[in-house]
Parts: sequence; C-alpha cells; structure tokens
Amino acid sequence: MASRRGVGIVRALVLAALALAVMFVAYKARRAFIPFAVAIAISYLIRPLVMIVESRGAQRSAAIFTAYLLVTAVIGYSLVFVLPPLATQLDEIVRTFSEGNNSGDLSNLADMSPPQAKAEGDAASRGDPKAQERTRVGLGDLVHEWGKKVTFLPERTTTRMAEAVVVGVESYIREFAVATRRVVSVLISHLGSIMIAPVIAFYLTRDVDDIKERFASWLPADFRDRIMGAISGIDEALAGWVRGQVIICTFVGVATGTSLALFGVEYALPIGILVGILEIIPYFGPLLGMIPAVLMAAQNSTLTAIIVALVFTLIQQVESAVLSPKIVGDCVGLHPLAVIGALLVGGALFGVIGVLLAVPVAAVLFILGERLLLGAD
Repeated sequence: MASRRGVGIVRALVLAALALAVMFVAYKARRAFIPFAVAIAISYLIRPLVMIVESRGAQRSAAIFTAYLLVTAVIGYSLVFVLPPLATQLDEIVRTFSEGNNSGDLSNLADMSPPQAKAEGDAASRGDPKAQERTRVGLGDLVHEWGKKVTFLPERTTTRMAEAVVVGVESYIREFAVATRRVVSVLISHLGSIMIAPVIAFYLTRDVDDIKERFASWLPADFRDRIMGAISGIDEALAGWVRGQVIICTFVGVATGTSLALFGVEYALPIGILVGILEIIPYFGPLLGMIPAVLMAAQNSTLTAIIVALVFTLIQQVESAVLSPKIVGDCVGLHPLAVIGALLVGGALFGVIGVLLAVPVAAVLFILGERLLLGAD
C-alpha cells in the first residue's frame, strides 16, 4: 500500500513538473502558438458542418472545403460591410473622449431638469464638438434622477455621486477604445501567421483520427486508456466552449447593437461588437459591456438610458437562463466559484489574455487532475 502511494506521489510530481515545463515553453514561444490556437478554434467551429456534409457521402477533404467556402463568405461580408464603419466610429470615439474638456463643472446637476438634459443629449447626438461635456451632463442627470428617489441622501451627495460615476465611466470608455485599437493593430501585425491557421486547421480536421491513433500507439498500455480518456474529455470540453461562446457572443452582440440602433444611440455598431466580445468573460463581461451602452444612451435622454439598461438586462437574462444552459451545458464542468477564481488568477497573472483564456484553461486542468491524478473515468 505504501509502495503504491509512493508511486502515485512520484507520478503526480512528474506530471506536475511536465505540465509546468510545457507551460513555461508555451509562454516563451507564445507567439508561435497563435496560428495553432486559431487553427484549433477553426477546427472546432467547422467540425459539425464537416460531419454533416461527410455523412451525405462526401469525402472529408471536400466537406472541409465546403465549410471553408461558407466561412469565407461570412468573413468576406464582415470585412466589406462591417470593418469600414467600425474603424470610423472607433476613431470618432477616441477623438470625442480625448479632445473633450475633462474638467467640466457638474455643480448645476441638482437644478437640471430632464428636458434640459434631453436638449443637451440631442445636441451631442447631432455632432456637437463638446459631445463629451454633453455625455457627462446626460449621464449625470441619469444618476441624479435616480438619486431623487433615495430620499435619505442629501442633494449634494447625489451630485457628487454623479460626478464620480461620470468621470469613472468616461475614463473607462476612453481607455477601452484605445485598447481596442491596439488589439486590432496587434491582430494586423500577426496577420501573416494567422493566415496560416486555415491551412493548419484543414490538416487538423482531416487527420484528427489518425493523429489520435498515432499518439495512442506511443503511450504505454497501462496508461493508454486513461490518457486518451483525458484527451477526449478535453476535446469535448473545448469544443463545447468554443462553439457555445461563438453562438452566445454573436447573439448578445447582434441583439445589443440592434437595440441601440433602434433607439438612435450613437456608435451602436462598435458597442454591439464590444458587448459581444466581452460576453466571453463570465459574470464580469456583461457588466463591463453595459457601461458604454448606457453612457452613449445618456446622450439622447435619461429615459433612453433607462430603457437601454432594461433591454440590456433582458438580453442577459435570456443568455444566462436559456442560451448558456442549452448551448454550453455542462461541457466545461466547473463550479461558478471555480470560474470566478480562475478569472481572478488569470487576470492577475496574464492580464486581459489571462481573463479570456481562464475558463478553458481551468477546464483542461480540472480534467487532467480528475482523469490522470484521481483516476476518474
């Protein structure tokens, strides 16, 4: 018994050392893994379509080409019709929140009536050079109107609350717009390596069964079933996460952007895309996405901002109560506390990238620990 326990401890230490070594090498060579990571995501996305086409008698290579044609059509549509206005509106956001006067006076918020705030918001939506000041007043009026309903707070307190909220939100959206442009620049700089990803995904999708069989033949017979079971579990979890996130993020982004456009909110396209991207981050992403949506809606009127907040809440309820359980289900298999912990640790160690990859990485580590260390089936 003691001998088996010692062997188990040694095995756990060896696996942990190997995992740390792989993580260290992967971190040092992280740029080289970009096309492979993109290729894996592409393979997960097109695999269901490939299987459908293949089930109708087509060869796997032909099925992959068919899937590529459909994906290329969607991407081409996005490049032609979405990217130009998106780039233009992002530049406008950066200029608006960079050139404005950051020292606006909000001392008159307590005396501002909703019609006055609406007039300020209408002027901003028509392209007034002082749009930032208009936004500050509009959002401040929103906070002040809510503050009126809290009778135990003095009027001066609600004014200071408005100032703090507006300054914080304004700083957030300015910094996020700049960060978004930086991310786009990084993607463009890696465009050459990313364009290799479809080629890698083609071979990965076509030869995935052969790759698994070849890898299994290299493993010792005593550990083969357990290791291959862990690999299958990881493959299933990552596939479910990637496909589910794409569907959910697309729904939330389109629904949010369309709702903002219907209410005449400026920059509905970039905000919708932003909200869709932030949806990848569990729990915190939707909250971060709502801030710029309400901020821009406050330019029009207090009522518009309230309606947008309610619509945003409704979309999030549909996503969390209907879409996520049905689409993603239990593929990841992590407790909510584990998800929150993974997000905090990933953000502390690797910043934004760590937050984005925290959930799938945590799911992989959980499966490895469950299948290899604990010996679960």
